[in-house]
Formats: sequence, structure tokens, C-alpha cells
Amino acid sequence: MTNVFKIILVILLFLCLADMPYGYYQLVRFIALIGFAFLAFQAVQRNRQNELIIYACLALLFQPFFKVVLGREIWNTVDVVVGVFLLVSIFLKPNNTKEYYLKFHLLCICQDYLHIKHWKTAKAH
Repeated sequence: MTNVFKIILVILLFLCLADMPYGYYQLVRFIALIGFAFLAFQAVQRNRQNELIIYACLALLFQPFFKVVLGREIWNTVDVVVGVFLLVSIFLKPNNTKEYYLKFHLLCICQDYLHIKHWKTAKAH
């Protein structure tokens, strides 16, 4: 059931990269709040403190009530990084600390790649 929520969130987040009506982004924020809150609850049930912190922070970031204004380009970067993180978390089960570090490093590599790509694009204009 947890993986189903993750896949739904990944699809919704990647669709945010397309030019969608504003109502879609509001819906994604609401669904993401529910999805990440559910994943945080599941992390509590499984006694996974690191996942609880990550999912709770993501629920707060995506919550629709007190919006975090970041701009479209930064939100697109956040959507991709979080989507990739969710995909990685589906295939890697955190049995030990090494896998947590691997997930974290993959997330950092993706984020660095997107920032470098954005910087080069911004510099060209």
C-alpha cells in the first residue's frame, strides 16, 4: 500500500512539470499533504525515525494552507528531486544505515545536477 501512494505521488509530481492550470497544483499540494502524512504514519509504525522526519518535512512543504512561495523553477526542481527520491525509496528498502546514505547521496546528486543545469541555462540567457 505504501508503494501505491509513492507511485501516485511520483506521477502527480512529474506532471507538475507540464503547463497545468493552477487548480492542478493546488490539488497536488493537498494530495501530497495527505500522501506524505500517510507515509510519515507508516514510518512511525515501522519505527523508522529518518523516514518519519523526511515525510513530515515534505508534508509541511507541500501543505496547501500556508503556502511556501518558491517560484516555478524551484518548485519544478523540488518536484523532480522528491519524485526521484520516492522512486528510489520504492526499490531500496532501508535494512541498514548504508542504504539510507545511498538514498541521501542519490538525492543530493540529482539536486546538484538540476542546480548546475539551471545555472548554465540562466547564465546563457
